[in-house]
Amino acid sequence: MITNKLYLYIGIILLAAAMAISFPFPDEQPLGEARESILNMPIRTAEGFSVVGVIGVAMLITGLFFFVNSFRQYKGRVLVISLIMVAAGPHLLANAFQQTFASGIYAIDYKKSGSNCTYEMVNATTLHGECELSFENYSKDEVWFEVEFYENQLVSFMNKGAPYNVSVGPGESTTIKIETDINVSNMRDYAGGSIEVGIIIKSGEKTRRL
Repeated sequence: MITNKLYLYIGIILLAAAMAISFPFPDEQPLGEARESILNMPIRTAEGFSVVGVIGVAMLITGLFFFVNSFRQYKGRVLVISLIMVAAGPHLLANAFQQTFASGIYAIDYKKSGSNCTYEMVNATTLHGECELSFENYSKDEVWFEVEFYENQLVSFMNKGAPYNVSVGPGESTTIKIETDINVSNMRDYAGGSIEVGIIIKSGEKTRRL
């Protein structure tokens, strides 16, 4: 079934290296907050064009070419399976490691899709911000950490009261409510909300961007 072992080895090495570049742990997006992606590899981030991301995409495409063409038959099936592995593999491996071996803030899983922030003007100069952030602690110990927000998002309003101290018990899945009042006398009136909020958690010298 395999006709070219050299192609097979080159393909595996390139695919593994490309997936390692964007491996979503300990930071969810190690190359920066993605704006445009190809095969889950960010080519443009909040900071601009990502050279590393483009190199990663080139490695993925080249790796797929070598890997698929190392087989004599079923190249279409091999390509589909390879694409699924490239898309899902890094996240599955990161989750498996986190649930099995991680400790401290590295054992904290942030449920981004279930988190949100809302903002409401309570008077002419005060904005009330409220965020609900969902976490799960996979370790057997209580974990304490600080929460801050990305500065390049609307939720950066909430950093006026940061850092926020949070604790999650062993094996606990919980939603934390964070509230603060912000003086916006020098800013425009604002009300609304944000979903899938990007956060930064810290414990001592350890930091994760989620």
